[in-house]
Formats: sequence, C-alpha cells, structure tokens
Amino acid sequence: MPNIKNNKKPGHSAAVKLLILDCDGVLVDSEPIVCRTYWSILSEVGYGGDLETFMREFSGVREEEIVLCVERSTGKTIGLIADEMRKSAFDALLLELPLGSAFSEIVKKSGVTTCVASNSDMRRLKFSVGRANLSDVLRDQIYSAEMVARGKPAPDILYYAAAQNGVSADECLVVEDSSSGIKAARTFGARVIAFAYRNHDPEAERQLLEAGAERVIYSADEILPDLLAGDS
Repeated sequence: MPNIKNNKKPGHSAAVKLLILDCDGVLVDSEPIVCRTYWSILSEVGYGGDLETFMREFSGVREEEIVLCVERSTGKTIGLIADEMRKSAFDALLLELPLGSAFSEIVKKSGVTTCVASNSDMRRLKFSVGRANLSDVLRDQIYSAEMVARGKPAPDILYYAAAQNGVSADECLVVEDSSSGIKAARTFGARVIAFAYRNHDPEAERQLLEAGAERVIYSADEILPDLLAGDS
C-alpha cells in the first residue's frame, strides 16, 4: 500500500544503534485481544463506540488515560477500573496470545541492540516477550511505563531506554503501531516506523502517518535496510 506522504527528516543520518519495539501490536499480535477486552468492560459502564472505533481511539493508550477519556466523553464517573482492565487483559492473553513474533528473526540476526518499551505493566511485558520466544535475547532490555513518571504519548520510557543503552535519540529506530507511540517517538527525537500485523484501512494508515511515522510497513523484514545501513 503506498504511503500518502514521506515524514523523513533531513539530517537523520546516524546508524541505528538501538531498535526500540513497542509490545502490543508490534512485538506480539496482542492489540486485538487487549482492545476487545477493554472495550467489553467499558461498554458496560457507558462507552458507546464500536470495537473498531475503540481501537482507533485507544490503541497504545494507558488504562488510566482511557478511563479518563471515557469519563469525559460520557459525563459519567466510572471509578477505579484500570486495574480490572489490566487483569482481564492479562487473563485473555494467557488464553489467546499466539506463540511467536514477526520480529523474532530480525531481533536475533540484525546485530542491532534491541529493547521493548511499552505502556504495558512488567508482568504482561515479560509474558509477551516469552510468547515471542525472545526472553533469552531481550533479557533486561524490557522497559515498562511503570518505570517512569508518564506513559506514552509522553516520551519518558524512550528516554529511559536510550539512557540505559548509552545512545542518543538519533541513534534509535522506534517501531510502533499506534498514534500514541508514534507521537512519543517524535517528541523523543527518533525515527519511527509504523507496523501493522494486518492491513489497516486507509483512514487508520492516514492517522499513523499524520502522527509522524516515516512509513507504514506490513512485514518486519522491511526494516532490515534501516538497521543495516542507517538512514542513508
């Protein structure tokens, strides 16, 4: 599917020293499971949108922020259900998350240091990394928004991951599947590519590009030239 615009910035010529992957929707194909679980819970307390709308609005957004947005849109006080959302999503992932990751071979063979930086809690991240068969590769390179003051779209977790690896933003390549994560990467100052496990509709792709992604890719192999040669 052709891109509708090119978001590459002049001057981004540094070789990639750190590949930063989001978890849900990038490292593992979990976003449909998580969003369906959240949508089901929130629909019972007043959220009126369908599942497709929910995914467009809230993919990659922390549970507390989702609750606040729903409260503002409905005028209802939902209460403290973010923990229930997290628990229910984890339970669903235990049952449904498939083995493997589109990025497994890229992570193992590219030679570029790779980490996961996500809004998800650490328990879910470690489980997802295990399902991706990458626990032995990523080891301590798993960073949760629990470690920083603010989750995405704030860039805190990306700054933290880069600092742990002694690299600057222009030496990082971020792969995200949501507008929230893309905005975090752009604020951080890194290149960012959007990834989709399945074809998005044109509106969803437009939103990813408008958020600041260089391009949208549908195969992990498409980032190999970026990892091997930088942004030449």
